[in-house]
Amino acid sequence: MSEARAEERKRLEELLGDLERIHGAMLRLEDDFAAELEHVDESYRESARNLLHYLVANADLVGMSFVRRPQDVRALQAQLERLGGRHLGIVLKIERAGASSVCPTCCSP
Repeated sequence: MSEARAEERKRLEELLGDLERIHGAMLRLEDDFAAELEHVDESYRESARNLLHYLVANADLVGMSFVRRPQDVRALQAQLERLGGRHLGIVLKIERAGASSVCPTCCSP
């Protein structure tokens, strides 16, 4: 086997490994949100499963409504990071007066 062919094969194996890791992350994410997905109308479930994956691949930012606790934001940050979406900005829609304290605790680096 030529050196170029061996390098090509090695790169393909690396890409396959990357795809397997991404697939595993997608399955874990789906498991994490299984209970929440049960509350989503059945006709929208497939869309809900794919939303974060789509956002990581195509969006510049993510919006989050009804933020109440820093844990809400941290959970989203963790999910995005697992999918390689750490680069995404997050816009918080704070709709309750008491929830404004979320920003200083969850938005610091």
